[in-house]
Amino acid sequence: MCIIINNTGSDLAGVCTYEVRINNELIATFEHARPDGLSECLYKAGLAVSQQVDNSATKASDLLEYVLENVRLRKALEVAWDAMHERRNYAAPSWDWKYGREWDKEDEKVKCALKGGIE
Repeated sequence: MCIIINNTGSDLAGVCTYEVRINNELIATFEHARPDGLSECLYKAGLAVSQQVDNSATKASDLLEYVLENVRLRKALEVAWDAMHERRNYAAPSWDWKYGREWDKEDEKVKCALKGGIE
């Protein structure tokens, strides 16, 4: 494994953009003025990589939370679907006549949500 810090700019006296690579994969970029010296360059490279890793971890954490929230929501919708059908099984036939249309609307909303649509 090769760690490469490369100056991608042409102004050797001013501030240039540098990139940090591992083998051929770009890991991070940062700004550095060559007159500030090698230790400052290495410090900035380490900082840039650290920030990139933190950003990636945050994105991964946010994605995981999103997935878990969708799993919880889907489970709640499935429970609601089951409860609605159980309600119909226990309700007297006269209730279905009286509330049937409203129940059908509720059923359709949950069914649509379970399929991923919004109504």
